[in-house]
Amino acid sequence: MGCSCSSKAAKIYGTSLKEAKHKHEVEELAELPVRAKDEELDLVTMVEISIKCSGLHVIDRFSSIDPVAYFLVEEEGVFEFKDRTEIQYKTTDPAFISTFKIAYSFEKQLRFKLDVYDSKNITGGEPNRNALIGTNVFTIHEIVCANQRSIAKPLLNPVIKKKDLGIIYVHSDEMSKCNEEVTMLWKVIEDKHKKAYVLKLLRSSDEEFIPVFQSESSVNGAWKPFSISLSHLCKEDNERPILAEVFEAKKSLKFTGKCLFSLSDIKNKKFEKNLENAQGNTNLRLSLENFEIVEKHTFLEYVHGGCAISMIIGIDFTKSNGEPSHETSLHHINPEKPNEYIQAIKAVGETLQYYDSDKKIPVFGFGAKLPPKFDVVSHCFAINENIFDPEIEGIDDVLSKYTEVLGKIHLHGPTHFSEIIQKSVEYAESANVSQNRQQYFILLILTDGIINDLEETIDELAIGCNLPLSIIIVGVGNEDFSTMKLLDADVNPLFSKKHNKNVERDIVQFVPYKQFKGTPYALAKEVLYEIPEQVLEFMRLNNIRPGIVKHTIIRNGSKTFSPSATNSINANDYLIKEKMEFIEEAIKLGLSRPSVENTVNKGIYCKSFDLLTEMIENKNKPKPKSILKSSSGGERRKSVQVHLVGKNKNYCFMCQANLIDVILQDCGCEVVCSKCVQVIGKDCPSCSTTIVKWIKKNPQSRGFDKHRASVS
Repeated sequence: MGCSCSSKAAKIYGTSLKEAKHKHEVEELAELPVRAKDEELDLVTMVEISIKCSGLHVIDRFSSIDPVAYFLVEEEGVFEFKDRTEIQYKTTDPAFISTFKIAYSFEKQLRFKLDVYDSKNITGGEPNRNALIGTNVFTIHEIVCANQRSIAKPLLNPVIKKKDLGIIYVHSDEMSKCNEEVTMLWKVIEDKHKKAYVLKLLRSSDEEFIPVFQSESSVNGAWKPFSISLSHLCKEDNERPILAEVFEAKKSLKFTGKCLFSLSDIKNKKFEKNLENAQGNTNLRLSLENFEIVEKHTFLEYVHGGCAISMIIGIDFTKSNGEPSHETSLHHINPEKPNEYIQAIKAVGETLQYYDSDKKIPVFGFGAKLPPKFDVVSHCFAINENIFDPEIEGIDDVLSKYTEVLGKIHLHGPTHFSEIIQKSVEYAESANVSQNRQQYFILLILTDGIINDLEETIDELAIGCNLPLSIIIVGVGNEDFSTMKLLDADVNPLFSKKHNKNVERDIVQFVPYKQFKGTPYALAKEVLYEIPEQVLEFMRLNNIRPGIVKHTIIRNGSKTFSPSATNSINANDYLIKEKMEFIEEAIKLGLSRPSVENTVNKGIYCKSFDLLTEMIENKNKPKPKSILKSSSGGERRKSVQVHLVGKNKNYCFMCQANLIDVILQDCGCEVVCSKCVQVIGKDCPSCSTTIVKWIKKNPQSRGFDKHRASVS
């Protein structure tokens, strides 16, 4: 079977028969991540940005404006000019024809700015602030995730002190590209001895060949089936020459032979060809056993088709982090210097939350002792104190709740991941993902060191790998992360003894935070890099296609950016069922129904009957009455002194650095300083009474300042 190649192809073929005349040495082939490069190219999508404005401000009401829009992209913190639209004449409602193109990738947080000018006031071709009507900043994530992939923002201008400067509308469209990929199964046929071989495919480009695929080593002559995009294999050119090279796998790869073909040679027909080397024909033949072209979908197609991306967060509250009151603690709270947990949550969460339709994030902690008695250690508790409603709205509230809970729990240990992963597995199972119910979960675990339940964690991963779930582990601090790297099984799959099977899909990505200190965008990029491919892999394995994309309606020659309702999927039914089962089980253990229902409905940290019993007992305890002397000589409630084990009762319970200088007016407790009272939340850390106001002591006397402030 001959190969139909052009004269240029023949020239390439002639030069390529010389052994190892490529840019790299043969020995490097075994480690070359050709497939990874292919995936990287496929996961970058070109997005087209179109804009229009309405109600633009006219400085001089007796004249008209000729608006033009400038497009600037943020590079290293500075917005750089890239392009501009055409000028629209005499209108306050321009719908610009010009569009802008951006390379979109899931892990990269790209920001751009749109400046709208009145072109009549631009002199010398350079825009100036006198010509500026208004401006605003956008991120690519907020646009591609918005309803109908459109977003509207008000125009802002620091010079013109006017609120109604107009509205700018931005719409995004994924640019069409080849979505086909080729699945092939190759086999080497030899007459005599069976040896181990490696196959490599290269695409012609000008007068050299570029590697596009490399197989594993195969002893039986047949390599595993593999898929590669048609664009990467041959640039969608049926006649472009493709070079197949076969190497004998020894300590280093030994070149054996090669042959040339094109896509048209192997499409819908049997293909078998002799391998040649510098000495001529070898005794080997290369045979294509299976060939199929299938449509390949992009990550954005699933997002636009209604696939909900839901984030879950797990935070390490083990003792190895250090007491939060100490400045060296990884959990130390300093408003001027956010700790590594806060920085990591912001960096990753601010990107992921754009893909979460309701922005509600379940957040769990592990490795802490819980109030009221601090006898119960939990490895999966809700930081908002309600395990049956653990969702927190938005990253800002997540960080606020994280700060609050530090003052209420005791760090303990050990470091267990299995319960947090099990909870995420339950979320993924409860979603019942199908063609018509598309959802994918991403668990972000932040931890400071060695995992103590590796075997149990692998058992949970063996279940989770078959579900719509990915796990990102960010290691904070400078401890040993060797077991985390083991979980990130990029080379050898993990094996579960309990389930007697491999973790079939690699769903774990580990990144040490210290490599990205001070560069949150770089951290987010590294952490989220593998997510789109993991989503696509799950969808392919389960034969789930993207939902139908709703296109923007064109009316009167302009684009209408009307939002559409989305079918959000949530875990409410699963959580309600869990809650009812927990209540009924507690009643069977002898606890009274009213006490159980009242306590659980108000919120409980975790599913622990011991904790439930403690909370009921603590609630039924009579609260001590207290009296304070007023500054005028009358009677006041007396402060309840809280004696904390291992704490100096004169110093703030939260920071242990400042003297107690406030009284919580609603309960009379003296437990915190005037700095920490701002972050304790709504409940007293001693008696759990709801706090509305506090009184600051006057250090110059035994009385009190008149200053009062509401506790946020």
